[in-house]
Amino acid sequence: MQMAKSTTSGAIGKPYLLVIGIPIYVDDHGVHWADPLWHKDLVRHLDYLNDFFLACPHIAGTPPAGWISLEGYPIHYVPIPRQLGRFRSVLTGPATFVALWRAIQHVDVVHTGVGGWYPWSTSNIAAAISILLKRFRITIVESSTWRLLPGEPAWVGKRIDSSLSEWANRISVGAADLSIFTHAEYKRSLLRKNSTRGHVIHASWINENDILSDTQARECWSRKRESGLVRFLFAGRLSPSKGVRQLLQALKLLQDVGSRIFLDIMGSGELEDECRAFLATSVDSSPNVRMVAPVQYGPEFFDCLRSYSAVLVPSLGDEQPRIVYDALAVAVPPLASSTVGIADCVEDGVTGRLFRPGSADELANAMKWAISSSASLETMGMRGLDRARSMTHSAMHQQRLALLLKALV
Repeated sequence: MQMAKSTTSGAIGKPYLLVIGIPIYVDDHGVHWADPLWHKDLVRHLDYLNDFFLACPHIAGTPPAGWISLEGYPIHYVPIPRQLGRFRSVLTGPATFVALWRAIQHVDVVHTGVGGWYPWSTSNIAAAISILLKRFRITIVESSTWRLLPGEPAWVGKRIDSSLSEWANRISVGAADLSIFTHAEYKRSLLRKNSTRGHVIHASWINENDILSDTQARECWSRKRESGLVRFLFAGRLSPSKGVRQLLQALKLLQDVGSRIFLDIMGSGELEDECRAFLATSVDSSPNVRMVAPVQYGPEFFDCLRSYSAVLVPSLGDEQPRIVYDALAVAVPPLASSTVGIADCVEDGVTGRLFRPGSADELANAMKWAISSSASLETMGMRGLDRARSMTHSAMHQQRLALLLKALV
């Protein structure tokens, strides 16, 4: 294990191990590097943890452009193998077990997530060792990648994997000393017993200075009213789980009835080529619907986001997309599918507009409504500011800290 040469004064002095599958890079000088979004959340833990261990995959080499150095942060590093599919996870299982066993012997608190059903799932291994060594374990459930998407065709093996994963994760969550869920459905479905150990804290990455004041928000809406345009933004990973294909279908429906849509699609992913091909062949040559380059998350992104009238969030999975709170922070209402994760943080007709997940028709209708309802969008956006102010990234961690302090007494 390696540790940066620095100190911190957090609220919790017990040695604390975070086990996660997000990789970091280690360059030729031994400096550790993290993806900007992961860096933002990772270092926040150091505000209240004095003795912090991080178990995650390490990749040797030069980090991608834009990654941020972790040099100087007080972190004990525990390298574990990457899980790159079932076969590799089985091969690397013994090495993962040994690394985690050695690390967990040195800590009092183990923080895990949940994962898919592989015999050597990192989260499952960490949970099992924590139980064997009688360590306090906190589990935070932020996504459920093992679950099948609504309407997703799946061969028998995949369905079996999904069912076994659900079963294994219920056992893991049920055995945790403290469980935190990003929305209520995760708690209901995964924590069948010991409900007093489970708590719901929504996921949010916004900072206090990302949130507009009422005056700033009204000025933004004044400029949007003057333009006379209702502009939509889709910002997210271009993948089936984000409802990208349903978005393209909705655009085709709107084109067929002559609706004039102003939409920017921002993101990258496996469906990027499909999106470009669709726009090239199925949408009028007007530049109103376009692919735009992703903007780095932070002030630049929020400055860009505030210029839109609504964000489109047609997600199919049950996670809670970060873009929802990002949009509320700048008084831009979401037009979103009513998945369990989104419906938990967007109030239909109050802070946004919800439609049935997977329905291109209902998404198209929501967009048609928005085009003629700019005043309603503004009202919902202004209401969303209050919601955003109570759910900053800092507030999310403070809520976690309060639960940890109470549980560790």
